[in-house]
Amino acid sequence: MKGKVALCVVVLAIVALLGAPWSATAATPTVATGLSCGATVTSSVRLTNDLLNCPVDGLVVGASGITIDLNGHRITGTSGAGPDDPHRCMCGINDRGGFNRITLGGGHIENFVFGADFAVTHDIVVRNLTTAVFWEDAVFFDHVVGGLVANSNLVNSYRGVETNTSRNIVVRDSIASGIQHAAVAFFGTRNSVVRDMTIGAKGGDYGIEIVNSSENLIAHNQVRQFAFDGIFLAGATGLDFVATLPSDRNSIVDNDVRNGSGYGIEVAESDGGLVRDTLVARNVIVGINITDGVQPDGTGIQVHAYLSADGQGNPPFRYQAGVGPSGTRIRANTTNGNAVDGIHLDAPHNVIAGNVANRNGRWGIYAYPGNTDGGGNRASGNGRPAQCSGVVCA
Repeated sequence: MKGKVALCVVVLAIVALLGAPWSATAATPTVATGLSCGATVTSSVRLTNDLLNCPVDGLVVGASGITIDLNGHRITGTSGAGPDDPHRCMCGINDRGGFNRITLGGGHIENFVFGADFAVTHDIVVRNLTTAVFWEDAVFFDHVVGGLVANSNLVNSYRGVETNTSRNIVVRDSIASGIQHAAVAFFGTRNSVVRDMTIGAKGGDYGIEIVNSSENLIAHNQVRQFAFDGIFLAGATGLDFVATLPSDRNSIVDNDVRNGSGYGIEVAESDGGLVRDTLVARNVIVGINITDGVQPDGTGIQVHAYLSADGQGNPPFRYQAGVGPSGTRIRANTTNGNAVDGIHLDAPHNVIAGNVANRNGRWGIYAYPGNTDGGGNRASGNGRPAQCSGVVCA
């Protein structure tokens, strides 16, 4: 309880810091005339024209404390279909120089490797931005403290918003669609929030992906049309792009996850990673289907551990029973009409209480021995006559 109260205090502080309208948080921009592709911006600007077919970067940030108001205009590149170049950003907005207190919004960025790239910086605000067609991410926060993405439309990219080794990030009130891998991905990220997102992955891997990250809140999101997981929370080893850290004290609450494949919500330890003390509460998971008939998926909420073929989280997987995430509190969720199970735990030392699991293909709730039945679970119309295993269901 103490840890959960602390998380709520952190979340409120983040919202207070970053919740004001984007135009009110920034310096008044001057009208920009004569800007061309690749220009370095050292004072606040408001664009007066489009910047089209930029061969490398759209604009390069060159000073702290500035606003880039796109003013309804477009910045487009030529590299969106090509791979990353480690020697060049190839970004719509390039802040790899690490300038702080940057505000960006009010227009369109399209067809770069990265839409907007912020590295080793703090206090970044992105609002009212439409992005499309990126080889990597629409918005990338790398070692950023304090970032906001809000009221934006993220379309047709590998990831919508990615954070790496960052904290105090808020992603909210935005739409993500046509995502190839994940609409929002947190790696090594702490004290951050994803809320009130509308995600239509249209066959992309994940709605929301949280790996080796702690004390984050995932709340009030609508997630649809994913191939693997609506919400994926993992502790993993063997990843070369993020430190091996436990995923501790994350909260996944009040989300609506429907009409995808794989798992609605997956809490997993991959290749010996650690996941501890997760709250999964008051979520609605409906209509999760089997991905390919090979993996044991098609379940609303899954808690388990596995070993991957290459030690880096890639299939095929060898699933492990009797080990995995612990301290998971699965409370008051509704998991109906899924192809396999409503709730399935292959890991012990978790609590299952007050859930509803109806009309699933196999079990309403399956809990490996060693979990705690918190009471109040209900199940009916499931494929297995007993309805539940490891807990008592009314």
